[in-house]
Amino acid sequence: LEALVDARIGDGMAITFFDPLFIKNRVFYRKGGFYPMVFSAFAYEFRVHDSASDNPEFSVDLQKNKTCRLIQEEQVADNYVFIGQVADVKTIRFFDEPVSLVRVTIGQMVLPFNETVDINIIVTDGALGFSRAPDVDDTVYGRIWLTAYLRAPKTESQT
Repeated sequence: LEALVDARIGDGMAITFFDPLFIKNRVFYRKGGFYPMVFSAFAYEFRVHDSASDNPEFSVDLQKNKTCRLIQEEQVADNYVFIGQVADVKTIRFFDEPVSLVRVTIGQMVLPFNETVDINIIVTDGALGFSRAPDVDDTVYGRIWLTAYLRAPKTESQT
């Protein structure tokens, strides 16, 4: 069984995500606990913000630590409008089709993990529409379906 999870990340930003492994991990979750998560998303719409005339229909300040901003859509708890800067982009195969995997930082976990919180967004040609493919440091925006799952914290040998 899967579930929608309400949580806080980074500097306390409230977030709701779909956890496809909830039934497996439910014994670990405790209210108020700190958990390292892997965030992924499927883009419904994804655009590169190329000029002042290319304005998304929402206004978000991107100057604070180059982080992404998420705005929860009213209709569905795990759907978000986002805007942020690309930290990494690569081409992968998804169901035997080439897609872009775009990593965008959405926050910073301080204690106990002291690491960034990233979303790996799967972007198809259909989601890009007529927009060009993104490059590192591009400002991007769009609509996503957010998922996450619990991962083990990094050990000393992994750092």
